[in-house]
Amino acid sequence: LSPPPSSSSPAASASTNTDPAPTPSVVVCAVQEAWAAQAEASIRSEKIMVRRAGLELLIGLAKVAPSLANAWLVRGGSQSLLADLTGERAHEKLVDALRALIYTKEKALVGPVEAGPVDQMLATCLGSRQHPTKDVRDAFRSAVAKLALTLPESLEQASPGASEHRVAVARHIVERLCNELQLRTPGAEKLTLEIFKEWDYDVVAVCSPSPKYLVQGAKDLPEDQQSPLSALAHSTLALLCAALLSPLLAHRYTDLRHTLAVCLQNGPSSDRPGTRHKLGADMKQIVEVCCAKLAAGADAAEHERTVACRLLLDLLFFHLRSDSVAAPAKWNTAAWDHPRNYEWAREGKVPMLAMTRAHFIEAIHALGVVKVVVDEVLLLERAAAHAQRQHTKEHDAARWMRLELLRFIHVEADERTDLTVTFQILEELWRWVPTEVCCKWLRVLADSGEALNEAVTARAFSELVCGAELPRLGKQGFNCFEALFGEINSRTSTDHPRGRMQISGREVVHKGIKISGQNLVRRRVSWFCCTGLRRNVGTITGYEDSAAREKDPFDFENDEMFEGRNKTNQLVQLKDLFDCHVVEDALSPSDLKAFVIEDITIDLDHQFGCNLVGMDQLWRVAIEALDDGAAARAWDLLLALSRKLPDQ
Repeated sequence: LSPPPSSSSPAASASTNTDPAPTPSVVVCAVQEAWAAQAEASIRSEKIMVRRAGLELLIGLAKVAPSLANAWLVRGGSQSLLADLTGERAHEKLVDALRALIYTKEKALVGPVEAGPVDQMLATCLGSRQHPTKDVRDAFRSAVAKLALTLPESLEQASPGASEHRVAVARHIVERLCNELQLRTPGAEKLTLEIFKEWDYDVVAVCSPSPKYLVQGAKDLPEDQQSPLSALAHSTLALLCAALLSPLLAHRYTDLRHTLAVCLQNGPSSDRPGTRHKLGADMKQIVEVCCAKLAAGADAAEHERTVACRLLLDLLFFHLRSDSVAAPAKWNTAAWDHPRNYEWAREGKVPMLAMTRAHFIEAIHALGVVKVVVDEVLLLERAAAHAQRQHTKEHDAARWMRLELLRFIHVEADERTDLTVTFQILEELWRWVPTEVCCKWLRVLADSGEALNEAVTARAFSELVCGAELPRLGKQGFNCFEALFGEINSRTSTDHPRGRMQISGREVVHKGIKISGQNLVRRRVSWFCCTGLRRNVGTITGYEDSAAREKDPFDFENDEMFEGRNKTNQLVQLKDLFDCHVVEDALSPSDLKAFVIEDITIDLDHQFGCNLVGMDQLWRVAIEALDDGAAARAWDLLLALSRKLPDQ
């Protein structure tokens, strides 16, 4: 090299004026580019150890030059480093380092996420790339799930000026995946399960990073500080709703429902001022999604609408009937600190949300849920009639799911919400739903508390049940006929101060049960066990009305075996149980005894010696019924009535 020109020469003076010395920032940038070039050459090596070392080097560079890191990854288009790491040469041992690189550079950036690298990883784990092996796709799936769950360590202390880059990667993944799941993209369901599989009350208690901050952190911050977190919580809840409604994940509904319960339980505690009896934004979001599916009618898939009904029913039972503060002392014990078998409880929290069940029904009633569900039942029946599949098991189950939701909305409401069943609803259902199914549903309503008022019951019996084609009345039809026959004729009035007939066994013993004593035998019931923190479902197999069994007169057979418990146990009076109601499912008997006749009011001015409403129709069923079981039951009731007539 020739020596530098003298500072006194004209050439040196000209050079100084036109080519200034490089600034430190330019030198640093050149050094970074040199190191990045070496890292790129290493990543393109054939040796895994060298490729991993090159990635580690690039991670270090991304910490000091995050804006350049993305350019280094995508430079070269189809021949870029990113294509090399996610395409044919992708290797499962390099995936975790790639995840760390993306998280490192995005964490240091300010502004929205650089979508390219994350989308490439999503494309690989969703299977849209055919080259990587199953092991590579599984590794990418795990890495993307970690990116969706790994958040900064102190999100609950985020300041109002915190940039969205702190949660941008997680939110971008969740929103993209939600869209892919709704489009039924193959592989989307596996990635969704990978993200949610760790969501449990055991994980929620762990320090960050954990899903705890996705929901609880957002709601615990003041409103003016919620921007990044509340947006992420909203997106995550939308993904969970999409997963619950997706036919691709129908077989995992129970697990996802459990995840939803954990997320909702991480909201504001029920005793925090201003949160009690308030429909939170998260719950409102889920309800609106479900109602939107139902309101879409034929534009939404039938499976999605059925699951929406099921989810609304589950949401209803996520809330306890009464407020924990006002509940008896035994429901506020340390038992809540040990969730055990209760799937909706978590450590240290009462298993209820920020409102009671009645308040939840009041809130969803304001969204027009009752009309939406009735319309949905009618739509389902019309579609089934058009496709000639009214009698399939799948259709029966889908129809009953909708009717059960309608039942519990009416049964579990309180006096603040006027939700007694109207005759118009019954009449509309009667027009489209098979008579036996309508009778079954009407009888369950009559057996469940006081959802039916006297006027509606009388009109339903005289115009619908008695107006049906009586010879074709089956077992379920006669169950309904007998229950309403007993209720209407046992009511007191001015003309009949003792009622037309005196019966026993149809007293309201619980908000959800209007059956008592011996008539409960063979009935299916459910209640919430406060000590075991679980819901027991089973069949009452016996009743003993004696002084020795005064406190526990029933024998109860549980559907599930629990540790330390027998299959059959003695059961206390139903009025002493918590959250008890009638269960109607495939195990319920079809021939039920509605009441016991104690006496009848004699009226010799009438043909049969008594002025009972529906007597003529009862004779018709006994003589004309095509179903032998219904005819036999009608004759049994007539014989029971005849025994109460006067001898002379």
